[in-house]
Amino acid sequence: MSECFKDFQAFATWHSQQVGYGIPGYQLDKDILVNHNKIYGEDTCVLVPPSLNCFFTDRAADRGNLPQGVHFSKEKGHYTASITDMGKLVYLGYHRTVEEASAAYKQAKEAAAYRWYEKLSGGEFVVDPRVIERMKNYKFVEGLTNGG
Repeated sequence: MSECFKDFQAFATWHSQQVGYGIPGYQLDKDILVNHNKIYGEDTCVLVPPSLNCFFTDRAADRGNLPQGVHFSKEKGHYTASITDMGKLVYLGYHRTVEEASAAYKQAKEAAAYRWYEKLSGGEFVVDPRVIERMKNYKFVEGLTNGG
């Protein structure tokens, strides 16, 4: 945590000056602006709608050793892929191999990021301009929670 965030009054002042402050439901996010970020701070955090915050959820604990977005269906004997898109879980079908499922996830994730970019740049949600730029340039990279 940054020194600013360790001081409640300094954090409250910073928070009240952020784009999106006062919008019901908006959440503090540390993962959008900086890859692999572990630090909550004034240069790494932004306020975003919950469904955009969910877009960057990795769910590593739920998937075990499989790539992000890929699960194995014991009942069907196939791999499945799914993404969270605009706050909704979307299944991407069954796939014979991990690689096929992972490729389907990557394609869907990047398409979803671009839809977010269109909504954000169109003013549907109020966010920091850095978030809009991040979604415009989003590329999924396995192992990175927010792409390149």
